[in-house]
Amino acid sequence: MNHLDSKGHSATIEICRSWEIAFDYLKQPLNLGKWALGSQDTKATDKEGIYTGISIFNKEQGFFKIVADKNYRLLDFHVGDQSSLIPRISMRVIPGPHYGNSDSYCLVTLDAWRDLQMSDDRWHQLCCCHETEVILLKSLVEQET
Repeated sequence: MNHLDSKGHSATIEICRSWEIAFDYLKQPLNLGKWALGSQDTKATDKEGIYTGISIFNKEQGFFKIVADKNYRLLDFHVGDQSSLIPRISMRVIPGPHYGNSDSYCLVTLDAWRDLQMSDDRWHQLCCCHETEVILLKSLVEQET
């Protein structure tokens, strides 16, 4: 499907680590700055649970918080302005046995929904970034000890 025709985008990758290791890595806000191209140099803000990072594309500051539910292996990323964060990005971690593999593997799926105000160029960039970011995540999580 053409990115521009969609209202949502999904990217999935298999990681050679247990789902618990992947989930624990992903729920750490400061780790986001290692893999999210739109949120580099991640730092805590003065508001509890709210973090900030800088886009490598336009150097704009963005804000986010992570809501993690280990029971469902689901992470919601609330993004936007510091005063109005919206849950537009989610990640789900699927244990290896749930798709026929061993406990040493998991799938990570990154889902995003398009804001109707987002330009076609910005949406295309976000989709391409997410496809790259899951590759970065794989490398980073597989290096975790």
